[in-house]
Order: sequence, then structure tokens, then C-alpha cells
Amino acid sequence: MALQKMVMADQAPPTQWFPSAFALDGGSRALRDFVRLIYRAW
Repeated sequence: MALQKMVMADQAPPTQWFPSAFALDGGSRALRDFVRLIYRAW
């Protein structure tokens, strides 16, 4: 899982995809589920 974590961080740094998740919080439930899935992978 460590390698996957590195790949994820390389493609979308937390500084970029965390604000996006919060900005689209009201309109994109799928994005929140995706973020939750990433958390489970960690």
C-alpha cells in the first residue's frame, strides 16, 4: 500500500485534492466517497 500511497500523492498532492473535495462538498458525493476510499487504503 505504501507504493500506491506514493503514486496517489504523486498524481494529486493533498494540497490540491483536499481543497477540491471541500469545494465540491455540496455537489459531488462520489468525490467524497473516493476520498474515503483513499483514506481506507492508507
